[in-house]
Amino acid sequence: MNKMIKLPLFLGVVGGLCGGLLAATNYLTHDKIVADAEKRANAALYVHFADAAKFEDATLSDTLTAASVTGKKNALTSDNNVMGSIYFCSVVGYAGKSTPIEFSVSIASGNVKKIVVTGSGESAAGAKFISWVGEASEADLNPTGSRADTWKATTGSSISTKAVAIAVDACLADYQGGTK
Repeated sequence: MNKMIKLPLFLGVVGGLCGGLLAATNYLTHDKIVADAEKRANAALYVHFADAAKFEDATLSDTLTAASVTGKKNALTSDNNVMGSIYFCSVVGYAGKSTPIEFSVSIASGNVKKIVVTGSGESAAGAKFISWVGEASEADLNPTGSRADTWKATTGSSISTKAVAIAVDACLADYQGGTK
């Protein structure tokens, strides 16, 4: 046979076999790849609710949006009952709009469970507050008085403290008013 026919025919057969093998592999592994990608995307959410079976997006009210809440997810049990909610916030502290304080707050059973700070450009006093709020216990996050008054607001952190407290209070009010 002529080289002009053998080479393209050989390449066509090998290419078809490789393409078929790739398609079969994709068909067999697609569901696992999607599930693993979702787990990686939700890894930060499991910091709030380690025993959640899955998370679902929830809608934001105008009140939440006005309080600098940018997103909300509900943590679900294996039988699709809501075990709590996670709110994502981006507030303007002392450092200003160019470096907002970004954090997520989890709420369950009517109490703030945890705050995870994901970004902040606060100065020294503000950074101390940001560090404290990220490590605070559930009791510290749920004071009997006003959050802005009882959270360790000091000179240089009062603006940041108030901004975070307003967002957390809005999230708590939303949770108590909607999800129980």
